[in-house]
Amino acid sequence: MGILSGPWLFDDVEQANEFSKSELFGEWTETLASEANLRILALNWFDAPRDIIGNAPYTTPESLNGTKLRLPPLDAWVQTFSPLGVTPTNLTYGETYGALQQGVVDGAESSPNAIYAAKWHEVAKHLTRTGHIRPWLGYAMGNDAFMNLSKEHQQILVEEFQAAGEEAAQRHADLTEENIQAMKDGGVQVHEIDVAAFREIAEEFYANSPNWEPGLVDEVRAAAGDS
Repeated sequence: MGILSGPWLFDDVEQANEFSKSELFGEWTETLASEANLRILALNWFDAPRDIIGNAPYTTPESLNGTKLRLPPLDAWVQTFSPLGVTPTNLTYGETYGALQQGVVDGAESSPNAIYAAKWHEVAKHLTRTGHIRPWLGYAMGNDAFMNLSKEHQQILVEEFQAAGEEAAQRHADLTEENIQAMKDGGVQVHEIDVAAFREIAEEFYANSPNWEPGLVDEVRAAAGDS
């Protein structure tokens, strides 16, 4: 399941949602339930994918080369940006505002809603919609407790959590648009990327990972309707 934190895995939230309903994802869910006693009720409470805010636009892979970028200390993030020549810098959210302001880092990445809430847009005026990693959010419970429920109640629980997830994802999307507009009103310039170029670089992430069998990324994308 860790592949879902991979960069540029899906084109949009519709594909991610389609995968969450796929037979392949269902198989993963059952494996997790049987082997880890963890029953996923829904994993479709999607937030907007993560973008980069900084002192310059980063619309091509080459533009990130040599950039000091605030990243969380997580392998998926570090491995995503290493092929792009980024210098990863580990800072807390609270430290990042000052680091952007003082030039300790050139940019920082997070979801647009988190960027706006942290007010990074006050000290960095270029938001690049990289959409590199999409947060998969949701709810789970112990499988033993789940299996003690009646079949009817199991179905109701899963259906309601998934329906609520679709509503939450839409609220996140609406809030993202509102916050991006507010950043624009505050003088931030918004830039789009060459998605195909970034996706090509990201293939190194999937090909070199020891965690997944060759071809898994293609199987996942096919299950999401990405041909």
